[in-house]
Amino acid sequence: MPNINRIRIINFSYNHDSRHIVDETFNFHGGEDALLNLSNGGGKSVLVQLFLQVIVPGAKIQGRNIASFFRKKSQPTYIMIEWKLDGGGGYLLTGIGMTSAEAVEGEGAKPRVRYFNFTSKYSAANPYDIMNIPVATRNGGVLELKPFREARKLLADQERKDPYLLGYYPEDDRNGYARRLAEFGISQDEWRNVITRINDSENGLEDLFQKYRSSSQLLDDWIIKTVEKVMFKGRSQQGQLEEMLERLVQEVIENERFIMEKQLFSGFLDRLQSLLGELETVLKNLEQQKGLGAKLAALYLYLGQKIKELEEQKEANEEAIGKAKGEEQRLNLEERSHQYQIRLEEHLIKAEELKAAEKKSQETEEKLEEAKGQQKLIEAARLAGEIHQINSELSGINERLALARAEYDKDERAHSLEYSIKIRLEEVLKALDTQLNNLQAGQREQEARLDREQEELRKLETQRSGLEGDKGRLEERTRILREQEEQVQKRLGRQWVRNLLGELDPREMEQIDSSLQQSCQQLLAEQEKRRLEKADLTRQQQDMDQQWKEIQVAQAENHRILRDYERERSEYQRQEKEIQGILERYGFDPSRIFDREGMALLFDRHINEIKKKGEAAVRTRNELSEALASIAHGHLHSSSEMAAALAELDIPFDTGESYLKNQTPEIRQVMLAANPVLPYAFIMPRADMDKIAEAGLNMVMRRIIPLMAYEDLNLMVKSRGPIAWPREEMALACLYEGRVFDNEKMPKLLAEMDEKRQAAAEQGEHYAQA
Repeated sequence: MPNINRIRIINFSYNHDSRHIVDETFNFHGGEDALLNLSNGGGKSVLVQLFLQVIVPGAKIQGRNIASFFRKKSQPTYIMIEWKLDGGGGYLLTGIGMTSAEAVEGEGAKPRVRYFNFTSKYSAANPYDIMNIPVATRNGGVLELKPFREARKLLADQERKDPYLLGYYPEDDRNGYARRLAEFGISQDEWRNVITRINDSENGLEDLFQKYRSSSQLLDDWIIKTVEKVMFKGRSQQGQLEEMLERLVQEVIENERFIMEKQLFSGFLDRLQSLLGELETVLKNLEQQKGLGAKLAALYLYLGQKIKELEEQKEANEEAIGKAKGEEQRLNLEERSHQYQIRLEEHLIKAEELKAAEKKSQETEEKLEEAKGQQKLIEAARLAGEIHQINSELSGINERLALARAEYDKDERAHSLEYSIKIRLEEVLKALDTQLNNLQAGQREQEARLDREQEELRKLETQRSGLEGDKGRLEERTRILREQEEQVQKRLGRQWVRNLLGELDPREMEQIDSSLQQSCQQLLAEQEKRRLEKADLTRQQQDMDQQWKEIQVAQAENHRILRDYERERSEYQRQEKEIQGILERYGFDPSRIFDREGMALLFDRHINEIKKKGEAAVRTRNELSEALASIAHGHLHSSSEMAAALAELDIPFDTGESYLKNQTPEIRQVMLAANPVLPYAFIMPRADMDKIAEAGLNMVMRRIIPLMAYEDLNLMVKSRGPIAWPREEMALACLYEGRVFDNEKMPKLLAEMDEKRQAAAEQGEHYAQA
């Protein structure tokens, strides 16, 4: 039997809601014994009763109904037990979700609980283990509960997707849940009749050992009576003893048949000895093939490892080749860096020339301005001197002329002198104009030269700007190349040093280049060697694959031959056994087994009669099996198709059968007398009846299905015996099986139906064999 590993309780209140368990897990550490140490009134019996609900839903302790804890609750409670299975079989999670009927059906519902069970088997943590199952999730520090309907739908959908992971059992599938527990050695009867009784009083174990001081007392009052209660429930001891004697007689008859079959098999084994030699040869061949297969598997594993090593070596070679290519790229970058240094030196020279030209141009411009000023001063001084001299001479001449005029007013010599002076003055003025023109021409020449110098200066300025841009780009390129150089050095694991001018040592670079070339050649040679080895291994692998295929073909042929032998032997055994059984069943002489004509005449007389009896037995068996399945699901008088449709619409309901089962016999008789249609009805909230009408069920039913609201359960239908008269013009025959609603009579009814079904099944098998 498995041991309890952990128990988890989610959202449960007790002691008049003074104690509330939000989410608590009890860890029993792999099935160790545990003690709940609480004070008087602390809720020990309440927790034990709560634990029992997972295994025996509805179990009572000290006469207390579990529904009393759910009267004022709208949120569901989830109780889960994790079992540690025997023999390292993993873990089994069993759980129950419970809520008050009012939370599901609305106000006015009878004070009771609605529940469903679920199971999950796992060997390690998964999304549906005891701690991760999504009926409750934590969002930060807040516990979020799945509502009852959502949790039920979630688990039902998950069961449809993966029935091997999760099991979902609604309230009306108690038998299915009990069978699931029994698969793992958990007996509901044991927990209901033994464990629950021990925990029903405060001093359960103490009272038990005081009352039953000897093993015989415990055996008589607990074990034997419990077994009798299960075996003889609803039957008398006398009937059971008769049935036991009948089974004993059948076993004696079966033993005689087994003795006859043993004799037949002994004869067959004698004839089978002739085949042993060939079978031994086949087995030897199979052993040889098995050994060869093991050798091939080992060789295949070795070759796989070798191929893996070669693949790793190939990757290492490719990585080395990549590094060599990087080194080659680095050398190219260094060569470009050398060209850059040359261009940088040319740029610096040009920059110096530009500065010198700018300085020279500025000095020339200053000298030109100074020369212009000096020239103007000199010319002005000279002209001023000449003008002063001419004015002096003119004054002297005027004075002499005035004297001459005064002395010689009428002298012709005065006129001649005046004319000569005038001519001389005109010549002097003409010479001065010529000199002035020459000076103006020189000035214009100096101005043209100044314009040429300024134009050359502008060109040099433009060239300087372009060189500044080239300088910035070259500096950025230098920085990038320096970073790439550092990365290349890290990848190659080599270092080289530049001088103060940023130049590399040619001899050092030649050594590095030679070393890289040598490494590259070695890597290429190693790669070629590995490629040839890989090709050789590939050819060997192909040869081995071909040999393996041939071995598989031979092995398949041997298996086919062995299967043919086994099939022929089995077919012979089956046919012989079948014919012997048929002959014995009808009292014919087995020695006439090869008398086909005589046997055909004998069996032709029974064929038609056996067919009719077999069909009737199969029909009876199917009808009883269907009735038993309907009773187990609470649908004997109601439609299972309608129940599935309501579940698909997520509409909670009770069948008339399940509702009547939960009533006392007095109330049940009153309700059946008032409404004989009730066993055939589906009972649900009135609001959900409108939902059915809106859904428009797309299905065909072979019978009328009454739908009733919980509010209309007190409705009375006029009836006379099993005939109900809802209206005077229409009557309904309500021929229900009344024992279905009586829990005391139900076991007897099930036993009778199962006995009839087994008898019909045995008859059907008997006729089928005939």
